[in-house]
Amino acid sequence: MKGFNRFASFIASLFIPTAVFAQPSLKPCGTITRSATLQADCAAPLMVGADNIKINLNGFAVKRTSANEDDPELDVGYIQVRNRRGVTITNGKVEGYCYRCLRIRGGYSNRVTNMSLVAGEEGMGVIVDNSRGNLIKNVKVISSGARVGVNILRGDENIVDHFTSEGFLDSGAYIAGSRNRVTRSVIQIQQQIESPVGVWVIGGKRNLIDRNEIRCRFGFELPGILLFRGSSDTTIKSNSINGCQTGIDTEAARTIIRANRIANSVQAGIKVASLENTIRSNTVENSGTIDMLDFNPNCGTNNWKNNSFSTDSEGDGSRGGCIR
Repeated sequence: MKGFNRFASFIASLFIPTAVFAQPSLKPCGTITRSATLQADCAAPLMVGADNIKINLNGFAVKRTSANEDDPELDVGYIQVRNRRGVTITNGKVEGYCYRCLRIRGGYSNRVTNMSLVAGEEGMGVIVDNSRGNLIKNVKVISSGARVGVNILRGDENIVDHFTSEGFLDSGAYIAGSRNRVTRSVIQIQQQIESPVGVWVIGGKRNLIDRNEIRCRFGFELPGILLFRGSSDTTIKSNSINGCQTGIDTEAARTIIRANRIANSVQAGIKVASLENTIRSNTVENSGTIDMLDFNPNCGTNNWKNNSFSTDSEGDGSRGGCIR
């Protein structure tokens, strides 16, 4: 009889649902109210419940499992920092093709460092919502069709440093605030879907985009860096942009575009449709249609100086005219 029972148990084990095999039961991450170091993977969401604490994931992951996949909190964020200050989240992963991987809402002066986030279709890696003075550093977003890698939504004075995107990502960084900084990051746009762009500034003043590498795989319909009319006084400097539809496109006033290197654009290298901009010491080469384009008659109040290029909208290249 014992032999039959063992055989029956073996047969039953063959029909355990795949999801259970693939996603074993994990202890919930829960709400953390003091500094802690994880000793194992845990089931999302992880809630931060106190100020001035450090959560070291210790190489482990916050995950979706078969037991928590219907939890509505996962749509808010797998890791959630709500109205907190001085929190550090470091050294770990978020897995399970998250819709919102890590979200900072309200509060200020939090740090997210050395993290790897696996974002799902239509998802976002890091969201900073109505929060200021946060640092996002050494964060990688691995995507299977995510919408945005880092989304600064109504946030000021945030720093995105050494951010990396990998896989199929729609847009690298999205900025809707003032005095934010995206620096020393590698953004690879590999998916041709709705409105992809490397760095997109839609509002705010005095944002800084510098020393980034932006690579486009399919020459998509929007630029490596795009500034909307609602923003102003942005500085774009020392970036390397390759293979995008347009390298840099500004509709915003008082933009400084300096010392960027742009190559292999499908259409234009630098495109300017606004006034009071300074465009100087940039190198543009091998553009599909034109290197430099200014929509304003006689360049309006824009100042083009010391740029290296071959073709421009005046038709005289770098030999004369207002685009130099």
